[in-house]
Amino acid sequence: MSSLLAMSEPSARVIPAFDNHPLYTRVWLPDEEPVGVLVLAHGLAEHGGVYGELAASVVGQGFVMYAADHRGHGWTAPDMSQLGFFAAEDGWAKAVGDLGTVIAFAEKTHPGVPLFLLGHSMGSIMARCYAIENSQQLAGLALAGTIVEPGFVGMLAHALAWVVSRVCGARYRSELLRRLSFGGYNAAFRPNRTEADWLTRDETWVDAYLADPRCGFTPTAELFVNLMEGTRWAGNPDNVARVRSGLPVLICSGEADPLAVNIASVAEQYRRVGLEDVTLKLYPGARHELFHEINVKEVCADLVSWLGAHLARI
Repeated sequence: MSSLLAMSEPSARVIPAFDNHPLYTRVWLPDEEPVGVLVLAHGLAEHGGVYGELAASVVGQGFVMYAADHRGHGWTAPDMSQLGFFAAEDGWAKAVGDLGTVIAFAEKTHPGVPLFLLGHSMGSIMARCYAIENSQQLAGLALAGTIVEPGFVGMLAHALAWVVSRVCGARYRSELLRRLSFGGYNAAFRPNRTEADWLTRDETWVDAYLADPRCGFTPTAELFVNLMEGTRWAGNPDNVARVRSGLPVLICSGEADPLAVNIASVAEQYRRVGLEDVTLKLYPGARHELFHEINVKEVCADLVSWLGAHLARI
């Protein structure tokens, strides 16, 4: 496989969604014909541009990597006022559909090349939803910092978000919903230096995240509704059972990630419905943003190793 400089620069493409919504997409290319394609679905309140180190790792092993900014995120958002808003109707379905659009574009651009899907946090829920309907298209599914279906508490939170969205408006930014969703995550890391300490032990990255106007924003009430609906759909056992049994799945998480409680249950659910190749990898001390942690080189090396091992089996 070819090797590249550590920080290759992406090219930018605008890929039209099914409704012609422009999806700002970064593409990192290797020197030679790619041995595989990795499509990244990033997390909530961030954008694909923060994944340069991950891209350098996979591109250095001959992969091409695509990272589109979701609706209401990054440079896909028409302007800064639209950050944190998918759509007035069917927002989650549209966001997952956008992921399918990017995958279709990558398949057309690199015909016959094995395609892997990686989702982080909210993006991992999108990836899980996509795999329910389209696992035959994927050579493998990798999930980082994925979210466990929150049960009764999640139902209450969903109901509250729905009421706020209907009473105050879909685009309303509720600090109450933000505090209920994220406010407790920092508690395990007191005394706190910032409100985002729970993301990673890398203080330089936390500061850059907080300084980026396209990161860390308060999502709209409707996006909270969308995310909770998507999380419940992704974890529905009948839906998960539709994933093909031969799909390789990698689930990775930091052991100190406050969202990682019961993360093993996601792996067990895939195994329970018959998936034959499910790997769970936990990193001691690591928090939520695995690809921005102080051990990011280890995390990227493990991902690249998993990708390469499953290329060899195709």
